[in-house]
Amino acid sequence: MRTHCIPTSVVSLGLLAAVGQAQSRPAIPPSEANFFIGTPAGWVHPKTQWGDPDLQGIWPLNYVGLNALQRCFARQASPGADPAKIAGCDPHKEFYTDEEFKKLSDNAFRGPDRYATAVKEGEAGRALVTGIVDPQGRSRQTSLIFDPPDGRLPEMTPEGKRMAAEMKSTWPLPGEKLTFDSYHDFDLWDRCITRGMPVSMFPFRYNNGIQIVQAPGQLVIFLEMIHDARVVPLNDNTPVSPAIKQWMGRPTSRAAHRPPTRP
Repeated sequence: MRTHCIPTSVVSLGLLAAVGQAQSRPAIPPSEANFFIGTPAGWVHPKTQWGDPDLQGIWPLNYVGLNALQRCFARQASPGADPAKIAGCDPHKEFYTDEEFKKLSDNAFRGPDRYATAVKEGEAGRALVTGIVDPQGRSRQTSLIFDPPDGRLPEMTPEGKRMAAEMKSTWPLPGEKLTFDSYHDFDLWDRCITRGMPVSMFPFRYNNGIQIVQAPGQLVIFLEMIHDARVVPLNDNTPVSPAIKQWMGRPTSRAAHRPPTRP
């Protein structure tokens, strides 16, 4: 496994899909329209003291750890294969049916007790690892990417391919021989600097917690993994000097791009 920071489209973990938009209204049952997150009758989303929707809290990413990033990825016969031509794959199917989701969820939790099995077999190291790996769950989405509609990563640009070829990692690819002559031969994750974007927002085997903190005009996402922080200005689209480099980039919100409203 090699970690590559690849520019991608909008990715949803389903975490805040319905939370930020719910207002006082009649009960709404779970459905595809709201990512199967129902709202009870009369429920009103809490607000911050300055009037923004209150999103603060600690949230897990691992509950969608079994979701594929790309649609039909698990059944893709070879790199570059057309998902529409893969047997049993619908590249435009956004959600599993109730029956499919139940079967997938049952299979996810039907595995043996890995700790007990490792102890019984005398594998102390494997038993230890089971205690530091987060349990993984699955959502109704067929892939984490839902826009573009085919749920696929766009083709990498020539510059993206060049950068990917230069990346270093201690995770060798099949047939790859690694040489470590300096710290430059290790990637940023190996050196515990950052996972970068967008990878930091994806689930992993451990350290899947995120904390959201808000202030007027600002939202901060603290990541358990490497303790990164992603600061999102909500209303400020002031250009940043190219001389200022940030591992997590400089995000902008849609609110910063909205045209001013008329009085």
